[in-house]
Amino acid sequence: MQVEGHKTSRAPGLRWEEFRRKTALGGLRWEEFLRKTALGLGSALLASAVICWIAANWPHASAGQKLAGIQLLLAALIVTSWCLVYVQRGTRDHNLTLAGHMVGLAAVLVGGLLALVGQIYQTGADTWQLFLLWLLFSLPWLLAMRTVFLGLLGVALLNVGAGLYFDMIAGRWLTAVPDTLGMGLLLALLNVGALALWEAAQQRLGDRWRVGPRLIAMAIIGWLWVATLAGFDAPHGTLGAVVPGLMLMALMHRVYSGRRADPAMVALAMLGAFVLLAIPLIEWADGSASLAVVILVLLVVSGFGLRSLALLLPEQATPWFVSLFRIAAMIVTAVLLIALLAPEVPSLWITGLILAIVGAGLLLTSRHTLPREAGMTLAASGVLMTGWGVYEMHEVWLWGRLAGLLLFGLLIYRAVDNAALRLLVAFVVLGLASMLTWPDSGRYGLLDGAAAHDLVEAVPVYLRMWWLMAAAVVALVVGHQRKDPQLWLPVGWALVALSQLLALLAPAPTVYGLVHGQSLAPALFIIWAASALLPVVVLATLLLRAGPAEAPLRAAAPAALAVATVGWMGAPGIALAMLWLLLGHALRRRALLGFGVVCLIGYLAVFYYQLDATLLHKAMVLALTGCWLLACWYLLARRRGPASNATAPAEPTAGVSALLAPAYLPGRRRLQRALGLALLPAGLVLVLLLVNLRVYQAESLLANGQRVVLALGPVDPRSLVQGDYMALRFDVAAQVRQALGDAPPAVAASIRKQGGGYLVLRAGADGIFTLQSLVTQPPTDGNASADVPTPDTAILAFDLRGERIRIVTDAWFFAEGQAGLYAQARFGEFRVGSDGRGLLLRLLDEAQRPLP
Repeated sequence: MQVEGHKTSRAPGLRWEEFRRKTALGGLRWEEFLRKTALGLGSALLASAVICWIAANWPHASAGQKLAGIQLLLAALIVTSWCLVYVQRGTRDHNLTLAGHMVGLAAVLVGGLLALVGQIYQTGADTWQLFLLWLLFSLPWLLAMRTVFLGLLGVALLNVGAGLYFDMIAGRWLTAVPDTLGMGLLLALLNVGALALWEAAQQRLGDRWRVGPRLIAMAIIGWLWVATLAGFDAPHGTLGAVVPGLMLMALMHRVYSGRRADPAMVALAMLGAFVLLAIPLIEWADGSASLAVVILVLLVVSGFGLRSLALLLPEQATPWFVSLFRIAAMIVTAVLLIALLAPEVPSLWITGLILAIVGAGLLLTSRHTLPREAGMTLAASGVLMTGWGVYEMHEVWLWGRLAGLLLFGLLIYRAVDNAALRLLVAFVVLGLASMLTWPDSGRYGLLDGAAAHDLVEAVPVYLRMWWLMAAAVVALVVGHQRKDPQLWLPVGWALVALSQLLALLAPAPTVYGLVHGQSLAPALFIIWAASALLPVVVLATLLLRAGPAEAPLRAAAPAALAVATVGWMGAPGIALAMLWLLLGHALRRRALLGFGVVCLIGYLAVFYYQLDATLLHKAMVLALTGCWLLACWYLLARRRGPASNATAPAEPTAGVSALLAPAYLPGRRRLQRALGLALLPAGLVLVLLLVNLRVYQAESLLANGQRVVLALGPVDPRSLVQGDYMALRFDVAAQVRQALGDAPPAVAASIRKQGGGYLVLRAGADGIFTLQSLVTQPPTDGNASADVPTPDTAILAFDLRGERIRIVTDAWFFAEGQAGLYAQARFGEFRVGSDGRGLLLRLLDEAQRPLP
């Protein structure tokens, strides 16, 4: 998105122009764009389908069949990729090839395989070992293929795995600060290292759009914010995180405004510094006068940040990251101003109206940075206060309130000359208008999200989503064609954001789920079809306006997309993401393209957790749709041949063979090529060897371990990857807390220092084991003690994480829909080895009968 801010006299931004040339969208034709989109989207849907199928814990396949099937599929992907990469010859960008996507899918499948092992052998939900092992197994393929996706996957796994690990050990390593503060600082530093590695490998990764550095920078900033907020409970306040955070942001600013010029990274650094500075200032403010000082300081800081950004850009350039910084600063200061004024609700709209008028006047009459920033803050505060005040005027006629709100928004929108403020005005006014017109009689509340309801109650969600997405298309296209795009584009972006937000709130039962579940009202079906077919209509219209080279696609491409919409008809977020991708390509807006990709990934994550359809239904629909898109990619690939070269840039190779073997690893020396040749199969061997070794160890323990039964008390959430599970809370954990208090000080201190110890358990007359004592090491022949196990005793390891005690596992995974069956569980039956390691074999009911 572009934003028009205050113009400053300065020399042309040569660095920015060079940066724009390096990251330009390029001259993609529709055929090329659709081919790459079909391959990328199909691969993403297949990866999501694999995760959903594993999480469903399908009861009609045995553990051996599941393990064998996943490993065979993994081997097939890697072997095929190896052949595509090395057997044939050619040169192409390895981020956009079939081999690159297949290795990426294999990397996702590795995580699924590890989750499957944890699911089968009940090793616990979302443990840090799973994510860090996933990262370790993916590293050889990252080194071999060097794709942006594999790099981003590695960064994500590093953050999740390290976050879970630091959450476990922060209380032992950083005893002088709260756990969350220490965890945030450690993860921020870890991401600094990841950023340095990415920058060193930037060219080899082929990251033309610099997606990796920006996402890693966002992770750094996010963890610093988490650490700073946690500082409210620290002995020295928030300064323990703010000072190193500001130093790090200053370093980023210096690096990316110098030789390694990247204005987006500079804007992110300034945004991080702004919020890091705002948090301790808010903590310091204890009255109206001090809060007013804080607002003034933040206005000065935001003005300074915008001026320093302007020096890096040519006068006409106002890219998305300037908008991001301006909107964030404006919202923070506006909220603080509202808190300072603290008006009563009945007079809220009057105060807001005055502030909005004064703010708009400052923007229109001033050309200096500080008054304009003050005007934007006043106007933003006025819009928020007026909008909420009108919303709360329940005694006034609804349509009168709605008309007044829309008129107010239109006047302010036209009066101000800043696109960031216009975006905020449009978003607030249109969002409140949707809330005002929400039917009160329906059981489907505005914020109910994906809760299970009669789908007829969801009509308001889909209806508003459809007209918002249709209006977004009109606003974006008109804004692109008019000479004054800054008048139309902000409202277009507001409509885009609101429609995507409603897509997250809408239920998603999938078409297959409807056939076997709830009835579908004709009105809802019409809205569903209209929402799903809007991208098809847009694509058909765009292809009709394209050149003669795209004539063969004018009927085939929309028809293929229409078939795909059947799969995601009940998942509107996918249709919306596809719509933004099409418009981003047609309008030449990289920000909209990137937004579409982010929306797709985010919606697939939300779709996993929605309960309107079963995981098996989701897996089937996603898999079928993904396969269809890959079939479309193949058909598009066959068109690439001599006939298409008359109107397209020359390619090193042509035809299907060029697309089936385009990825070749960088490295000119024989040693480098030989190393790359070995990395793909070596990674596969590493995965299969270690996973099957783990399976062998688990099976041996289950077959030969000592039987131990512990009493438990369950609850029922859902894991990140592994599916539905029952969280386990063993009664013996409470006994451990008491025993730690009664244990000798040396034993208790040793257990806390090493993060766990061993339980000495003894069986009662009913066969249920209870705690006898705690030891720091398992009794062995060389470590004889009075606690050496006897036939009615057992030694079982436990982990101590702060005040949390974990005994073997914290979850029991079951097939989707069987929560009611395992609600009868009262005991857990373990198999325990002589070294204290244990596995949960099964759950038992009140009479100690095994549950199926």
